[in-house]
Amino acid sequence: LTILRFSLLLWPHKDLLVLKKSGDADGYVPDFNSKGESYKWFYKLQIVVSPEDSLFEASASHNLNSLSMKSILSDISRVNKYGSQADCIYKYNPKLRKFCYCKKQGETP
Repeated sequence: LTILRFSLLLWPHKDLLVLKKSGDADGYVPDFNSKGESYKWFYKLQIVVSPEDSLFEASASHNLNSLSMKSILSDISRVNKYGSQADCIYKYNPKLRKFCYCKKQGETP
């Protein structure tokens, strides 16, 4: 980790309405209850890592009832251009391309 560019903590507004039930089978008659409690917080981070100052952004949710955190690997975004930095992995596992930096630049398998 080179730099933590920003970190945000987001939570629902205290007056957020919660869907209690639906008055019909299709869900067109909602019954909202304003006494809903916020049990989930959301975190958003942006970091810079080496080599080549790779810039990533990720989100995670924190369930306050179960005290569990959830983040999905596909939800991690490479924000800056990485061009051909990961050509060595592209053929074998393209999903890892945004995380990879090939030791020998310009060579492809």
